[in-house]
Amino acid sequence: MSKRGPAASKFRAMSAIEAAWLGGMIEADGHTTFGPLQPRRSMPGISVAVTNTSPEVISACLRLTHVGKVVFKPPKPRPGIGSTKPCFRWHVQAWLDVLGVLRAIRPYCTKAQAALHQLSAYYGAPV
Repeated sequence: MSKRGPAASKFRAMSAIEAAWLGGMIEADGHTTFGPLQPRRSMPGISVAVTNTSPEVISACLRLTHVGKVVFKPPKPRPGIGSTKPCFRWHVQAWLDVLGVLRAIRPYCTKAQAALHQLSAYYGAPV
C-alpha cells in the first residue's frame, strides 16, 4: 500500500467459461498462498500462481486476467533423472488483483474457496 492508498486493480472481469477454465488450471497446476502479516506491511501476504511447461497455457492466464507476471524457469538437472523440462509460472501478488482472481474463480476452484475462507477467518468478516 502506498502513501496515497491502495492502487486500483487492473483485473479484467471474466466470463463464467473463462473463470471456470482458470479455476481448473489453478486446481490442477496452481496454488494459492496466504502468509502471516510481515513487518512493515499493512496486509498479510497472499498470492495465486500456475506453473506449466506450456507457454500457451501460461500466457492464457495472463490474457484472461490482465494481471500478474510470467516467469521462465529453466530446467534443473537432478541426479538420476537427467534433464527436466523448462517451465513457466504465472503469478499474481498484488492484493486487489489476487482478490479479484479468487472471487472470480471461487465457484470452480476449491483452492480459491479455501484461500478466501482463510482470509475471512483472519479478518473476521467476509472478503
